[in-house]
Amino acid sequence: MPTIPTPSVARLIATLLALLLLAAGGVARADSQVATGGGASASLMFAIHIPVVLRLNVRSQPPLRITQDDIARGFVETSTPQEVLVTSNTTREYALRLDVMIPRFARVTVSEQQHSGSFGAEGLTLVKPPTSPSTHQASFRFHYRFELTADMAPGDYPWPLALSLIQP
Repeated sequence: MPTIPTPSVARLIATLLALLLLAAGGVARADSQVATGGGASASLMFAIHIPVVLRLNVRSQPPLRITQDDIARGFVETSTPQEVLVTSNTTREYALRLDVMIPRFARVTVSEQQHSGSFGAEGLTLVKPPTSPSTHQASFRFHYRFELTADMAPGDYPWPLALSLIQP
């Protein structure tokens, strides 16, 4: 025949379960009650909150090398794509924001698969549609064309773009 825990043991069990859930990141409440006739009951309520994950990982770009031929042509294109990985568990849309950090690069054309866009000082926002609520990763490979001014000097320039992740 099973033994029925005493009210103090039931209260201890409920409290320990609540502490375990709190340590695991949930919100918990434990109650125990003494019933007539020596019986005991315990109840436990908890909620688990999963934090929103929206993370951007950008492979660093080397300095942008500009030659005299590039200046004569009026533009320079990147030879290798910039690899970008977005990890998300939200069902809301998010956007990738591109901004020119060096004003001497007046216009930039960015392309990724079949899409492209051109921007200047106003920057460019690429909105990505909502997805399923599970954690997923989206990978992008951006190619760039930077328009050059005739008075630019040949040389290595710091990477002229800033890429950020926003949730509108």
